[in-house]
Amino acid sequence: MKGKDTITGGLGIPDDFCQIAEQTIDESMSNNETVSDAIIEAIKKIREDEFGECHVNLSPYEKKLFFAGFVLGVRKVHVEIENAKQKVLGGIMGDILSLLDKKDGEPEE
Repeated sequence: MKGKDTITGGLGIPDDFCQIAEQTIDESMSNNETVSDAIIEAIKKIREDEFGECHVNLSPYEKKLFFAGFVLGVRKVHVEIENAKQKVLGGIMGDILSLLDKKDGEPEE
C-alpha cells in the first residue's frame, strides 16, 4: 500500500520501517532489563540510523515523542481488546436472552 493507506505512508516514512522498528525493539528488549532502558537504547539506535553517530544525550523531546507513540499503541490495543470483549459479551447476552424468551418445553427452531 502506498500513501496514507498505511501508518508509515501517512507519516511519510518507508514501509519497511515497521520491520526495522520491531527488530530494534526486540534487540533492545533482549539487551536490557527494564522497558525504559530498552526504550532509550531503541531511540538512540533509530536516531543513529537516521542521522549517523550522535554524541549528544537524548532530549526530553525525543523521549516524549517516542513515549507518546508507545502510549498510542498501547491505547489502540486496549480499545481493540475492549471492543472484542463487548462483542463476545453481547453475543453471550443475546443467547441468554433468547433462551429466557423461549417458553418451557417449546422445541427449538
